[in-house]
Amino acid sequence: MIRGCYTAIITPMLADGAIDSEGLRRLVEYQSENHIDGIVAVGTTGESPTLDWREHMRVIARTNEFSSGKTKVIAGTGANSTEESIHGTLEAIDLGVETILLVDPYYNGPSSLEIRKEYYEPIASKFPEAKFVPYIIPG
Repeated sequence: MIRGCYTAIITPMLADGAIDSEGLRRLVEYQSENHIDGIVAVGTTGESPTLDWREHMRVIARTNEFSSGKTKVIAGTGANSTEESIHGTLEAIDLGVETILLVDPYYNGPSSLEIRKEYYEPIASKFPEAKFVPYIIPG
């Protein structure tokens, strides 16, 4: 079970649209210094819909690195494509992240139990060692 206080962090960006790694480091360290139990990297607050997969993985890798094991990291690897989510989840786990945030696929009509079963189940079954947080945005 996941317990404690977690911050869904933003992804700091530079004026040219590149990820601000130094800003991300400061943000992650601030969370740790202020006794936050965990950080959610690349959720919707962290620009998940607007980052490409290289950027997703860079933010997840840097967040995990900057947390130095002091603060838990939840990695957002949800996507419209189940295969993309599987690939992103594999990369996050390879980086040492143990908990994955999966947003419902967008643009598939109203969320339903069937859609969730067809999306979450194949991902979770490939990574039995991981914890998963379903991120359900109704509407």
